[in-house]
Amino acid sequence: MCVQVLQQAFNTPLEARRAGILQDGRPVEYFVLGAYKCLPRKGVTKLTGEHLSTAAFINAFMLQCFPDASWSAFVVTHNESSALHVDSANVPGTMNFAIGLGSYSGGELFVESEGGAHAFEDPCTGEWLWGDCLALNLGPCRFDGRARHATLPWVGDRWSIIAYSAVVQNDLSPTQEQTLWSCGFPLPWTSAFSKVPSAPRNVPQVRMTIGIPWDPCDFAKEAAKRGHPRHLFDGIPPVLKTAIDATVEQSEVGLAQHRTEVLRRWVLRAQELAPQERALHDRMPKHLQAVLKGKRLLVFGEMLVACGYGDSSIASEIGEGFDLTGPIPASGGLFKPVVEPASMTKECLRAAASAVRAGILRATERVCSSELAQEVHDITKEEVDRGWLEGPVPLEQLSETCSLSRRFGVEQRSGGKRKVRPIDNLSESFINSTVSRTESIQPHGLDVVCAGIAYRLRVRERFGRASVPKLKIIDLHKAYKQLGISLDAIQDSFLCVPNPETGKPSIYACHVLPFGSSASVAAFCRSTMGLWHLGCALLLIHWTVFYDDFIVLNEASSTKHLDMVLNCFWDLLGWTVARDKESDFDYFARALGVKICFQSERVFVVENTPERKAELDETITRLLGLEWVEQHELTSLRGRLQFVEGQIHGRRSGRFMQLLSRRADFIGGSAMDSDLQAALTFLKDRVVGAPPRVISARRENAWFIFTDAAYGDGQTSTCGLGGVLVAPDGKPIRFFSCLFKDDALEDLRFSDVQSPIYFLEGLAVVVALHVWNSLVQGSEAVCFVDNEAAKSAFIAGKSPCVHFSALSEWLSDWEERASSFPWFERVSSAANIADGPSRDDCSHLAGVRRDEIDLQSIILALQCFLPELSVGGG
Repeated sequence: MCVQVLQQAFNTPLEARRAGILQDGRPVEYFVLGAYKCLPRKGVTKLTGEHLSTAAFINAFMLQCFPDASWSAFVVTHNESSALHVDSANVPGTMNFAIGLGSYSGGELFVESEGGAHAFEDPCTGEWLWGDCLALNLGPCRFDGRARHATLPWVGDRWSIIAYSAVVQNDLSPTQEQTLWSCGFPLPWTSAFSKVPSAPRNVPQVRMTIGIPWDPCDFAKEAAKRGHPRHLFDGIPPVLKTAIDATVEQSEVGLAQHRTEVLRRWVLRAQELAPQERALHDRMPKHLQAVLKGKRLLVFGEMLVACGYGDSSIASEIGEGFDLTGPIPASGGLFKPVVEPASMTKECLRAAASAVRAGILRATERVCSSELAQEVHDITKEEVDRGWLEGPVPLEQLSETCSLSRRFGVEQRSGGKRKVRPIDNLSESFINSTVSRTESIQPHGLDVVCAGIAYRLRVRERFGRASVPKLKIIDLHKAYKQLGISLDAIQDSFLCVPNPETGKPSIYACHVLPFGSSASVAAFCRSTMGLWHLGCALLLIHWTVFYDDFIVLNEASSTKHLDMVLNCFWDLLGWTVARDKESDFDYFARALGVKICFQSERVFVVENTPERKAELDETITRLLGLEWVEQHELTSLRGRLQFVEGQIHGRRSGRFMQLLSRRADFIGGSAMDSDLQAALTFLKDRVVGAPPRVISARRENAWFIFTDAAYGDGQTSTCGLGGVLVAPDGKPIRFFSCLFKDDALEDLRFSDVQSPIYFLEGLAVVVALHVWNSLVQGSEAVCFVDNEAAKSAFIAGKSPCVHFSALSEWLSDWEERASSFPWFERVSSAANIADGPSRDDCSHLAGVRRDEIDLQSIILALQCFLPELSVGGG
């Protein structure tokens, strides 16, 4: 959409010549907006006054890409190539900020730098230079404009935007400075962007740490006492853990009586509040009266206060409607704190609205004849009939400050059925750019779901429950459509919908939460988390919530009573559930592409459904065949993988998911390079071919693995590996001690290793997991090593050393096979209980079972992961 705005605003080349531009006597498409300084002249370019709203739009766009940067001018180029030059007029010490747009390949920006990996020949002088090549179309780039730089050849339609600092504060008059401010330029000298230099350090400081090291056996006991830093059960919210304990400890008769009494009390309270509820609804704006019809907000608020919920204000916020711009209200500390500032002010959004609107209208008109346009239009008309949308609205009725967002369709398949989901792109219209938050408001992921189930199985075992519990999924009906927007948000709610009947876009005003708004996600999650908390705290229901899906667990013998309780709960508060999707309690359940199935009273499995596997396989296969992947396709894939990410288990999976997430944030999309191809290929194989993840009540156990290595230089170099397995009670129960000559590792080209001890420390961990696999698999584990580099490499899942990479790959594969994810910590050598065994000193482990090591079988396994390490390998 940004390209379309540029095409409309800058459609006439300039006759003026530009230094450094290879124009061959033709007009150039090189447009400078903002400040300029070409002595003796300085000020604001004429183009700025002609394109005020476009300047505001581009500044907002660039601030999305560079939220911490500042500049006073930018240049827009279209298919212009620059010869090798320097930006000598830039303010010294400042940087350039660049982004490439359009559909093209090549066109990198060469920037000279010491130690650069790319060679460049200046065609004018024949001089060879070394530097870096910046692919502007793959993501935002910053560089020193005073370094020599040039554009490399490209194929396709290439736009670029480069922001820079052209002037200092004294170069401009107050009027000129105000003009730049009104266009959203983040001027370097303003307080919001000023950099405060750190105070000089005239006095040298010395930091010294003095302490007495732990005794190795005492350290092992203390480590076990403190437990796993991120035990699976630690992820269970306290209110849910309390509900699970209560439902298992109480008799089923007593639990049913409690739930019935709680509902009876609140039904009576709802009758008492009925006149006030009617008065509250009568005072609401007309559009909210229709959307919130039947919602008992006063009862909802009182119930939240009664159970001590920290975000009880959510009830009144529902009644007022939610804003789509500005800060997201805090929940009172219920969620993880984050700092996510807005990259655009509401004032800039209003100033750029007309320019953005023009681009969105053109983009929507182009897809009026597309395959999904008719279905999106039909869905939109149905939403008008239900009162969720209003329109069509004539374009001339929109004020200059009203924002317009494009609606498009995404095809989804589930259970063999196809449906089209309309998405309202409030990121493209920059509405989402105005949103800031201080909390990460997230629903429960698959790990929380599994942790709650595993904990319940453990508690049931403690109380002698022999039966198998049952599961049920409850889906809220048209979830986002059950909540409305505020009066202030109406001006930001207009949707641009393709109309195949006219071949032109139609405009509709949205009255409910748009699906595609950052503020909508936060508002909806806060609302459903409030409902979830009430169920746990007041009705002692074991359930979790992921957006609009509630996953309920209960004892098999009392499911009918809980069904009645849940129906009364929804009716009491006025929420609608999807009855057509509702299933009975059973020993398995499907939610968001994942199937959870009990195998016994102690074990359950989690796997991706065949439908989700087929859908993702088809989607990823199609994307792998493209040279360029649009941003919305990467974002959609990331969203569909979000819930099953817990099922895509292991360190490699996390690394590839992070890469996919980064590419989904690239403006406009990403090229299908080798990194993205490798990530998508791996995720496809893991989703389609991944075995079920088996989880049991034994997850409460946590093993502690201590390892160490020793290496002596000289002609008789001896290597030593040691490991000690410590049980959850802090007692060592197994150990190994293995001494060998370094030539025993020559099959792994050990003589090529530059840091032998680094590799051996990692090898000791691999040996420990290999030897104790049957004990550790399926459980939590903490690995203690006394080598910082080895610890960091295992955590990162990669290493610059090809030999250590084989160890990391082996670990990643083991995690996926063993359904275990070791946590790595450092222990000092003096406190490491495995330090002695690595040197064949096992005196402190008398009475502990010693395991023998088959080193050759481990070497063969490592060669399978990196065959190039084999002697004679390529």
